[in-house]
Amino acid sequence: MKKLYLIILTLSLFSHLNAQQLLDKNKIKEAKEFTSIDSALMNPEKVYKLNLSGQELQEFPQQILNLKYLQVLNLSNNKLKEIPKEIAGFENLQDLNLGENEQMKWDKVFTNINGCKNLQRLCLNGNGMSALPNQISMLHQLNSLELFNNQFETFPDAVLELNQLENLDLHYNKISSLPASLSKLKNLKQMDLTENQLSGIPESITQLDSLQSLNLTWNKFSVFPYLTTKIPNLRVLNLQKNNIDALSSAIGTFPKLQELNLSETNIKSLPKEIADIKSLKTLHLNQINWSSTDDFFQKVSIIEGLQTLNCAKSNITMLPPSVASMKSLTTIDLTENQIPELSKEVFDLANLKVLIAWNTGLNALPSDIGKLTNLEVLVLGNNNLDRLPEELISLKKLVYFDLWNNNIPEEELNKFIKRLPWAYVNLQ
Repeated sequence: MKKLYLIILTLSLFSHLNAQQLLDKNKIKEAKEFTSIDSALMNPEKVYKLNLSGQELQEFPQQILNLKYLQVLNLSNNKLKEIPKEIAGFENLQDLNLGENEQMKWDKVFTNINGCKNLQRLCLNGNGMSALPNQISMLHQLNSLELFNNQFETFPDAVLELNQLENLDLHYNKISSLPASLSKLKNLKQMDLTENQLSGIPESITQLDSLQSLNLTWNKFSVFPYLTTKIPNLRVLNLQKNNIDALSSAIGTFPKLQELNLSETNIKSLPKEIADIKSLKTLHLNQINWSSTDDFFQKVSIIEGLQTLNCAKSNITMLPPSVASMKSLTTIDLTENQIPELSKEVFDLANLKVLIAWNTGLNALPSDIGKLTNLEVLVLGNNNLDRLPEELISLKKLVYFDLWNNNIPEEELNKFIKRLPWAYVNLQ
C-alpha cells in the first residue's frame, strides 16, 4: 500500500512539474487559444493561451488569476487602467500584449509585471506613450519588445538595459536620432524604425554584431547610410520611401546582405559595384524613374545569384537582351510597367518560378512560355490578351494563374481552364 502511495505521489508531482514547464514556440503555436473567460475556466489547467482583445474591458478580469498555467495573454484594444500585482504569480507567462490601452498607469503596470520572470515578448503598441518606465529593465528575459504607433520623440533609453533583446519594433513614432549607446544591445537581431524622423545613424550601430534586419522605411534620409555596410551580419536592409537620390561605389561593400529595398527613392541609376554584393538574393526597386532602362538591366544582370527582382511601376517599356544572363532569377515583378510584348530572353530564364506582368498592356503571350517549365505563379491580369498559347498546358508546376480582365472569349477560356486542373485560375 505504501509503495502504491509513493507511485501515485511521484506521478502526481511529475504531472504538476510538467504542467509548469515552459512551452517552446512550436507548442505555443499549436496550443488552443481561448477567447473568453467562461470557456477558459471550464478546464483552467489546460489553458495556455488567452485572447481577450477588443472586448471593451475597463477592469482586469480577476478570474484570469485562476489560470495558473497561462503562457500567452492578449489584453490589447481594451480600456484597462491597471494590471494587478497578482500577475507576478504567472511565472511561466511568456507573451503579454497590452497594446491599445491608452488609459493604463504604466509605472504601476511595470512594477507589477516585473514578477513575470519568464516574460519574453511584450507588446505596447498604440498607447500614446512618449516615455518608457525604467522598471522595464527588470524584465531580464525579454527578447521581443513592440513599441510601434506611439509618441516617442527620443529613443527610450530604458530599452538599452534589456541585454537579451532580439527584436525591437519602434515603427511609426517621431524619433529623430539613435543613441551612441545603441551598441549595448548585443543580441539584437531585428530593428524596425519605419516612419520616424531619422536622417542619420550613429557609428555605434556597426557594433551590433547580431543585427540581421534593419528597417528604415519612410524616414528623412537624403544620403544612403553607408555605415550600414559595416554592420557585420546584416542580411536585410529596407530604405523604401526615403529621399535618397544617388548611390556610390561603397554600396558594394556589404559583407552578407541578402535583401535590399530601395523602392520609391529618388535614385536614377545603379553603380556597377552593386554586383560586388555577392550575397545579394533579393532586390526591391519599385517605383523608380530610371534614367536608362537598358543601363538598369545591365547592372542588375551582373549580380550573380540574384533570385528576386521587383521593379513594378518603374516606366519600363521593354526587357533588353541582358535579361537572359540572369540565370538564377526565380521571381520577377513587372507590375504596371508598359510592356506590350515580353522579349524572347525572358523565356530563357529556366529557373523562373514567379512571373508577374499585371497591367502592363501585354498584347500577346508567345508560345515560348512553354519553356518556363518551373513556373508556379503566372500573373497576367488586366491586360489585352485575346488568346492563350497551347504551350501553357506543358507548365505542370503551375499552381496559380491570374487572367482577370483580359479579352479572351469566355468559351475558349473555360475550355482552357479545364485543361489546367492542377492550377487555380483567377478571373476576378
